Amino acid sequence: MSGSPDSAPVPSFSGERRLALVVATQTYIDPSLRQLRAPARDVEDLSELLGEPDVGAFEVVTVIDRAAHEIRLAIEDFLVDRRTDDLLLIYLTCHGLVDIRRRLFFAAADTRKDRLAATGVEAQWLLQQLDDCRARRQVVILDCCFSGAFANAAKGDSDLGLGERLHGGGRGRVVLTASRGTEYSFEGQPVPGSEMPGSVFTSALVRGIRSGAADVDRDGFVSVDDAYEYAFGELRALEAQQTPQRWLYGAEGDIFLARSPAGA
Repeated sequence: MSGSPDSAPVPSFSGERRLALVVATQTYIDPSLRQLRAPARDVEDLSELLGEPDVGAFEVVTVIDRAAHEIRLAIEDFLVDRRTDDLLLIYLTCHGLVDIRRRLFFAAADTRKDRLAATGVEAQWLLQQLDDCRARRQVVILDCCFSGAFANAAKGDSDLGLGERLHGGGRGRVVLTASRGTEYSFEGQPVPGSEMPGSVFTSALVRGIRSGAADVDRDGFVSVDDAYEYAFGELRALEAQQTPQRWLYGAEGDIFLARSPAGA
């Protein structure tokens, strides 16, 4: 990692296992669910960035356009038999759907809006799997509509009173969501003659890490906190009609997403 002329190489991660599961659904059987454009680009960009040995250094598994039962199995397989010192990252990009009881579901390729309990991946179920996992450092990034409603549904204000609900039994868990519990998340607008853009939120995360701009303190590492602050500022500057959210519980010190390509 060369960085700029006045920068120093960043030390490698300390031999830890860094594992990422990237789940994306953009094609849906249910005709009432709009087909999405951004997830394909989001998966490509984020997976490449996380998997680069000099940047994210994650072992990345991708699950694309799969049925709900296949996604649930992939998540369980990913979380089982982990060590306590592993760093785990789960990223989901898809439609987020909220039922009449304000429960959040992640839409799979075979999800039916009129049968969410049977055909969707419930956010509460995901939280339970995370609680059962032995890894003490867990990062969850959700880029879908209503993603701020992760973990449990609650009646109330726009934040749905979720601050206490996202913790579960996890230790060192960080959750980033593209929007509040009552907001939509937006795809980037295509420009004629250019490649299809990713979502507004994920594109900002990738841009901040890739350029090194998210490493504000110039220590050579991009923490989850750094990436969130950069993405939040980018969406504010764009006047995007969504508000990224962040919750952190039980973490001791920073959790690093990547090393900055710009060096330290």
